[in-house]
Amino acid sequence: MTQNKTISIQFEEEEKLFPVHTVQNMYKKAAPHYNAHAAITEEIAHRLADRLLDTKQKFESVLDLGAGTGILQKIITPQQNPKTFISADFSQTMLGQAQGLKVNLNAEEELPFANQTFDLVISNLMLPWVNDVAKCLHMSGKVLKENGLLLASTLGSESFSEFRHAFEETGLGGSHIIPLPDIQSVGAVLQRRGFALPVIDRDIIKMSYPSFEAIFADIKALGARNLNPNKAKSLTSRSAWQKMENFYRENHTLEDGSLCLTLEVIYLHGWRPHQSQQKALKPGSAKTSLATFLK
Repeated sequence: MTQNKTISIQFEEEEKLFPVHTVQNMYKKAAPHYNAHAAITEEIAHRLADRLLDTKQKFESVLDLGAGTGILQKIITPQQNPKTFISADFSQTMLGQAQGLKVNLNAEEELPFANQTFDLVISNLMLPWVNDVAKCLHMSGKVLKENGLLLASTLGSESFSEFRHAFEETGLGGSHIIPLPDIQSVGAVLQRRGFALPVIDRDIIKMSYPSFEAIFADIKALGARNLNPNKAKSLTSRSAWQKMENFYRENHTLEDGSLCLTLEVIYLHGWRPHQSQQKALKPGSAKTSLATFLK
């Protein structure tokens, strides 16, 4: 009788940067007009789903964590034709626009599904708003079947580099962007959480906007707010803000006169361990030397 493999980890207690009710309220306000401004979210969702085409496995049961208005379901359902697709989110208002089976939940808590339920757990741009990413990955791993796949995207630390540059060079204090991880940190947490064959890769996406007003309209419509605990406590003066905008225009305007905005998108790809998966050979166990191949 074989024993089921589990992903066992230790958790560190961390201060919550993003109170659940605060993020829920953000997306409650954003829900009515979210889809009208979600072009970049849809683009990243397509890039995430395209990675499934590189695998030969059939994903008949799918859990979409942080599903929002159901963008991934519209992409994956015709691509994979799963028997079961569940959209899950902690914002009931966002889920109200999704189709099919829907579950209101918090991805940082115990998920309301039996262990080894899903062939695929997928998540698009939810992780930037997660307080404890390690715990969230652990919960995702528990509900994956053996040889099931976790596939997720998150924003990396090189995102909004133009704003960081402008804020720093014009001396505006405080942190104006939520904390975001670098690619090495993302890879390390996925590997430490026991996923097999982990793969981390990234895209650098350059977007253009006709004005600052257009940038901020998109950010506001998508529900994003600066919840960084190190942000400035007082309001930025109009003159200081204007100085930042002028610097941004002088240094980050494209040839056509539009403003450039960069996103670094990091993709996480890991499998629940299974005996059929490839395994690295033990050091010294190779039967043919490298020199033989180089001759």
